[in-house]
Amino acid sequence: MAREYFSCAYQRRLMDRLVFSGRSNLLAITTRNPLSKPELILNVTSGIYWKEQIMTMTCKGELQELEGLFYFYRDGNAAQADAAHSFQTVRVPGSDRQGLHQCKYALSTPTKWFESPFSQGVRVTEIGDLPRPSIFLEGDNRVFLAGESIIIKCRAPPEETGQRFLLYQNLGLLPVLSKEAEAGNRSVAFDIRNVTRSGNYAYRLMI
Repeated sequence: MAREYFSCAYQRRLMDRLVFSGRSNLLAITTRNPLSKPELILNVTSGIYWKEQIMTMTCKGELQELEGLFYFYRDGNAAQADAAHSFQTVRVPGSDRQGLHQCKYALSTPTKWFESPFSQGVRVTEIGDLPRPSIFLEGDNRVFLAGESIIIKCRAPPEETGQRFLLYQNLGLLPVLSKEAEAGNRSVAFDIRNVTRSGNYAYRLMI
């Protein structure tokens, strides 16, 4: 920002000479560059959220928090009941997720509000749980010798194309194996020769 000071005076001609008044009080004028365009940042960069997943948005611009106000919009309308926030990061409820999101921010001065342009729009998509895959052994045999190759397969439903499949054992929370599916393929095969093999197995499909 830049501050400049101005004053004024007037003159009159008396007889054959000019007479000048004294200068007025100083008038201060402050000028500043327009506010820059902010960037809207999602906590999930892909913009794809599960229904129960937490979604936050950050409006990143020149302002620091508490210096002004931040506004969040979805499809051109206020993204929440109150579009103005003192904090640049907000949590978005499920009802306000799907659509094109933008933000802007505003700076208050003693006499005027200055607003930034809108950020570039960020598309958000909400998806439900993926349908369960099927799991099966290659062949009909279910009894194997120690060290023998055992192939377990997992197949996604016809409408899905899996990208990564995870193999879980005995209802464990962490997978024992994971594998990328080939492009356009909706199934994978695991050889569990080197996995402790007693127990039950289940698959999870990731996108």
